[in-house]
Amino acid sequence: MKARTSTAVKKIIIVTILTILVNIAFAQNRTYRQKESWNIKSIEYNLGYVGNGLDINNEIGFTAGVASHNVNFSILTTPRPLKVIGGMINYQYSLLPSSENTNIYVSILGEFKLKTSLSEELNILMHEKDYKGEYEKFNTIDLGAGFGIKQNLFMGLSINASIHLDYYKRQLASAQDLRTVDFARYSDDAGLVLNLKLGIAYQF
Repeated sequence: MKARTSTAVKKIIIVTILTILVNIAFAQNRTYRQKESWNIKSIEYNLGYVGNGLDINNEIGFTAGVASHNVNFSILTTPRPLKVIGGMINYQYSLLPSSENTNIYVSILGEFKLKTSLSEELNILMHEKDYKGEYEKFNTIDLGAGFGIKQNLFMGLSINASIHLDYYKRQLASAQDLRTVDFARYSDDAGLVLNLKLGIAYQF
């Protein structure tokens, strides 16, 4: 009788311990999932300049993230007239806690632009007096790595500045008419350039 009682008690203890361990595991999993859920953190507007010969562009988008990991998705537009020309994805890893007013981060980005013109200065340099109503268009892709800083201001507003070293590839997309212009320097071109950004964000 004592042996049966002892065996039953052992089984109850084992089942109790297993139940506690399973509940702890599920509780930790729920906490982990809550901590690791991705949320939209901010909406942003930036001015972007890349030294690949194209003009300055607007970057309008949002940033989603969890803990120190953030990803920005933006559409790229021309300043005047306002026209969508491409997109950007920018992964950022924060080096300082999110509670700090100043955030320093490292980032990796990719940008693509379709049928965009060179800057006005380059177009003037290339065409001189043979301009005939519309400049040539170029497709480009940029891959870069760098760092940036974000400073909180007030009422959820913050300013952001970053610098990246980009590898770009550019190809001639369209030419409206034949010209006596050497495009070898501008079509099918590639190289390393700087990518500079300055903007403002509203954080949720």
